[in-house]
Amino acid sequence: MSSTIAVEQKSPTTEAPRAVAKKRPLAITVVQILLWQVAAVLFVEATLFCAGLGEEEIFKLDPVLGSAHLTNKRVTWRSEGYSVSWFNNVGMRDSAITIAKPPGTLRVALLGDSLTESLQVPMEKTFGKVMERQLSEELHKPVQVLNFGVSGYSTAQEYILLKSKVLQYKPDIVLVCYNSRDSFENWSAPDQVITNVRPYALHLPGGKLTIDTSPVKNWMRTPRAKFLQQFEWLRQNSRLWGLFAALELDWSMHNETYKYVNLLLTRPGKGIKEISKRLQLEAGKYFPKLAPASTPTEAPGAKLKTDSTASNQGKVPGKGTETPARKKSIAAETSGHKQAGANAPGDNKQGIQGVQEKPHQEGRPVYQQFIMRSLGSLLEEMRKETKLATGGKFAVIAMPVRSSLCPTEGIDTAFNDFTYNDEITMLNEICADKKISLVDLEKPAEQFQFQTRKDMFYAVHLTAPGHIYVGQQLTEFVKSYLAGEQ
Repeated sequence: MSSTIAVEQKSPTTEAPRAVAKKRPLAITVVQILLWQVAAVLFVEATLFCAGLGEEEIFKLDPVLGSAHLTNKRVTWRSEGYSVSWFNNVGMRDSAITIAKPPGTLRVALLGDSLTESLQVPMEKTFGKVMERQLSEELHKPVQVLNFGVSGYSTAQEYILLKSKVLQYKPDIVLVCYNSRDSFENWSAPDQVITNVRPYALHLPGGKLTIDTSPVKNWMRTPRAKFLQQFEWLRQNSRLWGLFAALELDWSMHNETYKYVNLLLTRPGKGIKEISKRLQLEAGKYFPKLAPASTPTEAPGAKLKTDSTASNQGKVPGKGTETPARKKSIAAETSGHKQAGANAPGDNKQGIQGVQEKPHQEGRPVYQQFIMRSLGSLLEEMRKETKLATGGKFAVIAMPVRSSLCPTEGIDTAFNDFTYNDEITMLNEICADKKISLVDLEKPAEQFQFQTRKDMFYAVHLTAPGHIYVGQQLTEFVKSYLAGEQ
């Protein structure tokens, strides 16, 4: 009995001490995880910086223009061609330009969209630099060609940019480079894509030209715009964001689900309606009674601007997706738009609401008459502003475009029943009426062999040979213009 008790009782002095594990505070663990995450992100950012990846984000939001170039930023462009650029403190690619014009220097300012911006080729190969070199050599004086092109810009945006920035540089010549469907974009409703957020240019019968920035202001209040504004620092500095931005653009054009998500972030009310219709449509495949009365023919956000941010997809997005219903909508918007001192346009062949149209406008649909009047007024005002501010000359350039010269599968060659040649005809009529010089670079290129024309373009934008062609043509024009021959 006594032996059993002795076995059960253990001496505390002989028992091995147990190790007591200390529990790490949760806060320290969380901090360590966050630090490792930050270190990983910084490592990825540094790797992307060395590789030049994630540097195609070029836009910031602008409360008047809709979008503008980011400033003080390196841009490595891989859509279609390849270039490495530095956007200076005002968003120009050429950092050597100062506002003050050097004595004895001829300055030529270029306004336009992505065809003028020319990110697809190195700066030295752009048609602006081709002009600059040839004019300097042939005129025996220093020449500066200032490139103010921005992807997606309409003529209305170029007009605002001319007044707010370009004329500060005292250009001797201002050239507005017209691209396919620019005139239609002066009355194009904003959507979820940044480059499609633009002011309206309005010249209704009996009134004056008005630039309506309310579409931009309204878009800036959308959840999507507020989200982007909160992350502007990342858009400016993060290459991870740059990769996401490139992916996001592709989704905006090709991913149906993402288009609906984006629509919800841009126009929640319309987004809910569109999603409801789509759900009804899908349900109607299995339960016909649930099918909607009218089915949507295209996903939201299908109408996108042709610009450098979208060009690597091969298809000209958006332009050409206008439907007869949209034409009627434009006419209705035009007739219903209220402007102080302006009469509402109506549909009659003699003119609009008693305003006698010019002979070249007779017989045109209402929306075309409206677009012609607005475009003509914009160009006329740009010429007047240039003359008033600097005494400089003004001209319009009809740029060569692939959708007309050498279309490939997937490229829309007409918009609202308007081909690019129709647009140039309209531009000719406007410029003749307003006494504005017009240079048609499309027509001479039509005489080239097809392969030569094809070699002038990537999927949409100009290659180096295309820039040489444009630069040489504009060099000859500027020389004759200065000599008083134009």
